[in-house]
Amino acid sequence: MDAVFKKRDERVDRVMGLVEKTKQLETSIRDLFGTSISLINKSEEQGINETLLCKTIIAVIGEKNCGKSSLINEMLGLQVVPVADTTCTSRIIWIKYASSPYMSLQDPKGKEIPGSRKPLSGLDFWKNDADKRRLKELAILKQEDRDNAALVFQTVVIGLNHELLRHGIEFIDSPGRNENNMLNKVVDDVVLKKVLPILIYVIDGKMALRPGDRASIQYYKDRCPRTKLFYVCNKVDVDEKAAAMDSDSDSDSDENDLVNRPELIKTKVRDQLKEHQILDDYSLTPKYHGLAMKKVKEARTKCKHAELRNFVEDFESFKVNLARSLDYHLKEQLSIAVCAMMRCHGRCFYCISQKQEILQKEEDEMTRVLGDAQTAELDLYNRLASFVEAKRGKIREIIKNEIDNAKQDAMKKAPKLALDKITAYELFLLHPDVTERYPNGVPSGGNFSQMHTLCHELRNIIVNNVSRNVEVRVDDLLENEICRDVLPKVVETMEALDNPTLKRNLESIYQFVGNDNDYKEATGSSLTNLVYALVTVARENLRFELQHTYSLLAIIEIALQENRKNPRGSPARTAVVNTLISQLDANRLADSVVDACKKKMESYHTTFETSMKQIEFFKEEIQIQSREHLGASASRVLSMLAQLEIENHGIKFEVTRGELKRGKLLYRGQNCTLHLCDKSWSFINETQYIMRVIQRISDESWMESITSLYYAYNCKRSSHLIGIYGWTMTNSDVLQVVTERAATSLDKANSGLSTHQKLSVMRDVVCGLDAIHSSGFIYNNLAPKQVLLMDDNQAKLNICSGNFEVLRGQGPNLDIDKIAELMLWMFGLQVPATAVSSVGLIRPAGCSEDVWKLIRRCLPSRKDITIKGIIGELNILLN
Repeated sequence: MDAVFKKRDERVDRVMGLVEKTKQLETSIRDLFGTSISLINKSEEQGINETLLCKTIIAVIGEKNCGKSSLINEMLGLQVVPVADTTCTSRIIWIKYASSPYMSLQDPKGKEIPGSRKPLSGLDFWKNDADKRRLKELAILKQEDRDNAALVFQTVVIGLNHELLRHGIEFIDSPGRNENNMLNKVVDDVVLKKVLPILIYVIDGKMALRPGDRASIQYYKDRCPRTKLFYVCNKVDVDEKAAAMDSDSDSDSDENDLVNRPELIKTKVRDQLKEHQILDDYSLTPKYHGLAMKKVKEARTKCKHAELRNFVEDFESFKVNLARSLDYHLKEQLSIAVCAMMRCHGRCFYCISQKQEILQKEEDEMTRVLGDAQTAELDLYNRLASFVEAKRGKIREIIKNEIDNAKQDAMKKAPKLALDKITAYELFLLHPDVTERYPNGVPSGGNFSQMHTLCHELRNIIVNNVSRNVEVRVDDLLENEICRDVLPKVVETMEALDNPTLKRNLESIYQFVGNDNDYKEATGSSLTNLVYALVTVARENLRFELQHTYSLLAIIEIALQENRKNPRGSPARTAVVNTLISQLDANRLADSVVDACKKKMESYHTTFETSMKQIEFFKEEIQIQSREHLGASASRVLSMLAQLEIENHGIKFEVTRGELKRGKLLYRGQNCTLHLCDKSWSFINETQYIMRVIQRISDESWMESITSLYYAYNCKRSSHLIGIYGWTMTNSDVLQVVTERAATSLDKANSGLSTHQKLSVMRDVVCGLDAIHSSGFIYNNLAPKQVLLMDDNQAKLNICSGNFEVLRGQGPNLDIDKIAELMLWMFGLQVPATAVSSVGLIRPAGCSEDVWKLIRRCLPSRKDITIKGIIGELNILLN
């Protein structure tokens, strides 16, 4: 059993290492995919650890005085629990590992009773009278106490520094069944409380199989379906002085035969077990053993192995079969832990596939958003342009009224203006524009200075009145009526689109950002800001037009004109007001304001359309780059995951199929050898398998082999891909892969194939590539020697030695060059497909016109067919 547990410990260490590597992989996934995914959470890690490190408990039960304690002592190879010819054990004795030997007493809840723990003198403590007396006091109750629940439900715990216990085995010695109901409940409580891997039922050979035995066995078989039951017939060594059979025995055999012939006892009990359908002949591991524990102890303690060889060999056989069952149980635990790890690793695929789905949604969303943005922006532009145009008459009326108001105000203020002092306006006569217009000086005279000053003062009064009042009223018009009439319609459109990205696009185009997080209010804020932009344009244009109307030269001309009309007298102030007012045209000013607003909108609209064209132009490139980025991230993650998964699957295959056995050597390469699998290993005896043994010669080639095997195993199962059954990696430098066996390869068989067979092979190859692509991978190793032919000439791609990579958004013409090159080779033109143009397009001999037409469609110069299209064409040619 030591060998079994040492192997288990080595595998447990490997799985525990995988747990730590899985936790490290989480960081890479978070960095590459921006996700908070947890490959293995704390509860899962705890569950895996508990599965791997849980104790292996072997319980021994049976009728009273049948030799249960003797069996446990001999399995441990020393005296641990008390034995006697009279009724002894009346409490559960739980034997487990402890670095410092001790004994203690636990209450029914499993808590140690204070003051009960006592140290033991050592592993062989039974030789110490004080230890032996103390243990007997705990394990053997007085007759009057054996029905006391408070006492019998306490458990005696013995901790020993024993090699077998150190591996995690624990033994349970139990009171005899059917002594009393209370002790029966004690045994039931410990056996049924948890799933025990192994339960040993001991039968007293002197009594053979009694009704009580049959009832107890059936009881535990019904309630412990996952527990392996062993049946031990003890005391088959009865001597001539043994008492006659108990009246309860089912045995009708001659007593002297049973007493003098131990083999008859073993056979009789075996037959009884079969008769009552407790034992069958179908179990791979024998469940029944006839033993004589007294003789085994005698052989151990008195060195009588030669004289008692038969008894010792029977006991060794029992231990071997028990070890096999333990091995099966331990492998089952490992399988459970490995499967849990696989589920954790599956989240990595989920993360990648989820990222792919998000990318696809983003691509679809981008197309929709661009269309929606164009619709919404055009709606916004048309509504605002139409609105501004519709308000042309209103703006004209506002300007006309404000010109009249400005005239009246100027008439009131004109008489009060002081003109008898030199003003700063005389400095305007020195302006470059004036000197250029009047190189010989302004032809002034009379009261020109006063007239010039008057014109400027009245001009300021008129401009200020018109600009200020028109701005206020136009502001109110645009803000109030746009917000009332246009804004609700646009907000309604935006809410119908219900896309925050679209809102951000519009705000970005119009160079405004809404600060409110509420969708409707943020949109309204954006459009209100746009109204402010139109108001600003209206203000600026109106001021520009007024400044242009009353330019410096224009005022000088008006002053000269009025001065000529009244060269000697005081300036005619009313006439000057009328002259200035006559320069203003309400129609022209209104048209100018409206046209300026429309030009502003047109400018934004043109900017938007230009931006949209650029986005459309780069959209496909952006999508390809996104897919390639995702593919590169996926490749990096999968290469790290491959190392974990290969070792994980290797452990699972190893524990479920056993260690691989190599057969005949078929091929030897630089870092790989091919063998037949030994028939004694093969799990389908009629089939022979190929074992590919890969050696680590460099880290680079080793990782390439690991990653390629991982990708190959994760390809969709297809009849066009060579089957991979599993692999083992018992150490870090050797990988043994079991695959389907082929008859030959295309490079050896091509010359003997007919045209129809070649087309059939080509169809199988293309179908295999299609299966690989649909799994999300690219196969970079397409060559004649990697196309394997089965006995019926069906072709399968040898994905075991394939060089794979992740599919990264490549187009539908992927691998067409490789297919064309292989078809050219099969039909006698052995040149790369990319070089066909240099050697000419001459149809090879033996290649039909239809086949040649298909090959030409696959060449780089045309490449107007997809893989699925090639499959369809080949189906037509074959039919």
